[in-house]
Amino acid sequence: MRAFVAVDIPQEVRESEGLRHVLGGLKGVPGLRLVSPSALHITLAFMGEIAENQVAATLDALSSVKEPAFQISLRGLGGFPRNQSCRVVWLGVDEDAATLLQSLAENVRRALDLKALPYDKKPFTAHVTVARSKIPVDIKAAAKEVDTLQLGRFLAKEFRLKQSVLRAEGPTYSDVAVFPLEGTGLRPGLEK
Repeated sequence: MRAFVAVDIPQEVRESEGLRHVLGGLKGVPGLRLVSPSALHITLAFMGEIAENQVAATLDALSSVKEPAFQISLRGLGGFPRNQSCRVVWLGVDEDAATLLQSLAENVRRALDLKALPYDKKPFTAHVTVARSKIPVDIKAAAKEVDTLQLGRFLAKEFRLKQSVLRAEGPTYSDVAVFPLEGTGLRPGLEK
């Protein structure tokens, strides 16, 4: 199973006027392929392929992560590796949320390490990927326009273990399990 751990962007934010405006503006950039709004998330740890016998250990590891719920505001537009020549276009988060997401990602990764589970060791950067390109594209003008827009705010109440299935038209994601953050009154649960 190809897996990752993430905070999903809720439907009300995915359908917000600000986010629709940003995604609509990116449609006109040659070479960009937009991520489906239903697939928007913040990756905490990309695990890649995990064996079926590693799923139980992953669920056990992730259920040990204890972090409080927190607010996230989506802000700004940027690109990796840089705005003038990027292959990945992302939305950023506010500074407080970036700090709290960093802590959550570190705790998720530490829990995976304790069970000797695989994940990509690249440094964590809080972002929501909204588009990809096979060729470098320049989004400097779009990024400048987005600086003043309110793109959405939400309470991060949980994180999820997700399965990714690669398809020609793009990956599809499904929830394997949900892990509530503290102070939400939610209970952990398997989605399958």
